[in-house]
Parts: sequence; C-alpha cells; structure tokens
Amino acid sequence: MITVRMIQYWNDYHKKELRERFGCLEELADWIFDQMRADYTSGRGRDLLSFPKCDTDDRIYEISVRPEYGGCVFWIKQIEDENLGIIFSDGTFTAGQKHCTKVVREWLAGCEARKKNPVFDFASDETETLLFTGMECPKIAHSVST
Repeated sequence: MITVRMIQYWNDYHKKELRERFGCLEELADWIFDQMRADYTSGRGRDLLSFPKCDTDDRIYEISVRPEYGGCVFWIKQIEDENLGIIFSDGTFTAGQKHCTKVVREWLAGCEARKKNPVFDFASDETETLLFTGMECPKIAHSVST
C-alpha cells in the first residue's frame, strides 16, 4: 500500500491537504488519468497534467493534475510506501529535502508516455453486432425504497 499526500488547490484562500491510499503506483496512475476531463494530449491541454523527470534534484517537483480548465488542481507532493518509506517527495513535507526512487522515475516516465499516447477500451463494431443479434440482455434486479 502507498499513501499519497497531496494538496487540492483552488486558490490561495481555498486549498486542502489530502491523504489517499492506493494499492500500488499503477492504481495511483489510474486514479490520476480517471480525474481528467479535458484533452491533455493537445498543445493547449498538455499543461493540465505534468509529471516531473526527477533525473536531478532541480527537476523533482510536484505531480500536477488539473482535471479541467478553471477547476481545482491536485498537487501530489509525497508518496510513501508502507514497507519502504518515502519513495517520492518534492520537499514540501520533508523540510526541503527532495527524493525520488528509481521505481518512481520509471513509473513517471510510463505516466508521461500514457499521457502522450492514451489508450481506451472502446468497443469494436463486432461487439456491437453481437449485442443486437439475438443476445439476451441480463436481467437487472430493481429495488424500490419506500
């Protein structure tokens, strides 16, 4: 399990520190990309989602997730593994000391690649044909609360 410390930021007067738990870095990546509500692959949208390279200390900074234009931004400041300790820190909660492990650098590179070349699980036309050619829809139980 990992614990992520982040700041949900609207403006200087409206921000909140959050702590979220995830099973692993891939689960965190899925959460990050699931937040997005804008085209982050376009020239205009590429700044909505940023992943630091972390190859030198001056290139270790927060992971920035802005789901849509004009909304809040999530700044991921620290990632802590329950067994290993702090695996990523931009220095905010660690007295200015920045840290990024090799595993996190590789994960960040994977996130950047996913950002540039997103893949979604769209249905194919063949699947649609099967849906409309005699296949019975599953029954859904409905409950009414009174």
